[in-house]
Amino acid sequence: MAFDRFQKTLAEQAILIILAGLFLLCSLFVPSFFTARNLVNILKQSAIIGIVAAGLTVTMIAGNVDLSVGSTVAFSGILALLFTHTDFSKAFISGTSEQNAVFLALAILLPLLLGGAVGLFNGMVVTGSGANSVIITLGALAAVRGGALLFSDGKVIYGAHNPLFDAIGQAQIATIPIYVFFFLVFVLLLEALLRFTTFGRSVYHIGTNLKASVIAGIPVSRVRVTTFVICGFAAGVAAVILAARLNSASGTTANGWEFDAVTAVVIGGTSLFGGKGSVLGTLLGTLLVTLIINAMVLLNIPSPWQYVAKALIIVTAVLIDVRTRKEAI
Repeated sequence: MAFDRFQKTLAEQAILIILAGLFLLCSLFVPSFFTARNLVNILKQSAIIGIVAAGLTVTMIAGNVDLSVGSTVAFSGILALLFTHTDFSKAFISGTSEQNAVFLALAILLPLLLGGAVGLFNGMVVTGSGANSVIITLGALAAVRGGALLFSDGKVIYGAHNPLFDAIGQAQIATIPIYVFFFLVFVLLLEALLRFTTFGRSVYHIGTNLKASVIAGIPVSRVRVTTFVICGFAAGVAAVILAARLNSASGTTANGWEFDAVTAVVIGGTSLFGGKGSVLGTLLGTLLVTLIINAMVLLNIPSPWQYVAKALIIVTAVLIDVRTRKEAI
């Protein structure tokens, strides 16, 4: 019995053990890996895509997936920079202080609203039609990406170096960008939402058994739509941070992020079938994937092999998930 408990604990902590082991190996054998600068780079690379993955985790625990997150980041980022663009803002407001205050608010709020709106649309269509969320959100991916390209006229949008907006992506605490700390807070908030609220328990119930949840009186449609809204909102948050960090955005920004986000979520232990997972696991999954890619870059491994590595990671995670689910049944 003690051995069974040990096996169970080992399985539950597998992602943490793998991450720690890989970190140790990279520190010993990858040149320039274990340096303050590179470790901060790993945190920076993990934080923004990690926010997207954290929001996606909630949706996937409920048994759905949102593949439009990358496109939402692109469109939301364009909106964010549009309202810090000097030529645009001067057409409406004169005066630096007024411009900074009003358009900073718009540059933050409108991308969040857009992200939430995309999530609301996806959630309503999926729950209203009963269609597979992969197909619906794949269509939304194309539509939102097309909207971003049309809205930006296919050009790169640059900000006006608004100091308040820039601080979102550039300000640091002890050489660590503040958005890394925001990422950690965001993860903890979502984890608390799932673990300690009625809504969170409903998300797990729905992902585990949809029909039983309906019979139990859980407001299934409302909960499922809300999970999509949270996912879209997270994409909007990530867009604001990314736009502030790069001071640029385009219709091709965050291309392929939906794949990276799903990879981080699945490798973090969230089941593709729903009902199982955690945002803290996604945090570890994001760090693990970022660490692997970072090590490959330091080893000068060509970028095509990085895509191969991501594919192997997610296929392995899915196979483990399928096997675990069969054993549970």
